Amino acid sequence: MSEVENQVSETQKSEKNRGERGEVGDGSPSLKMKRSWAEAKKTNPRLSLKAYARGLIKDGDAYGKKLAQEWLDVKGGSLNSPRSEKNLADAMNASAATKVAKRKVGKK
Repeated sequence: MSEVENQVSETQKSEKNRGERGEVGDGSPSLKMKRSWAEAKKTNPRLSLKAYARGLIKDGDAYGKKLAQEWLDVKGGSLNSPRSEKNLADAMNASAATKVAKRKVGKK
C-alpha cells in the first residue's frame, strides 16, 4: 500500500461512526443525570435519583449543580408549552360538568 492509501484508511478509522440519521447529539438532561446517578449508585445502592439530584445541588461541583437543576426544571415541566385560552376553557367546562355529574349521582 502506498502512503496515501494508509492515510485514507487511518482517517476513515478515526472518524466517528454515524448512524442513518447523522451524528448523535449531547443527550438530554435526564439521560446525563441518570448516567451520573448510575455511577454513584455503585457505591451507595440505596441512593434514589431525586436524593442524588438534591445532593448535587447542595454539595456538588458546578457541572453537577447545573445538571441537577436542569433535570429538576425539565421534570417540573419547564419545557411544556402553556395551554391556549381555548384549551383552558374546554378543561374548565369538562371539570365543571364532571362535578355536576358526580353531585347528581350522589343525591340518588
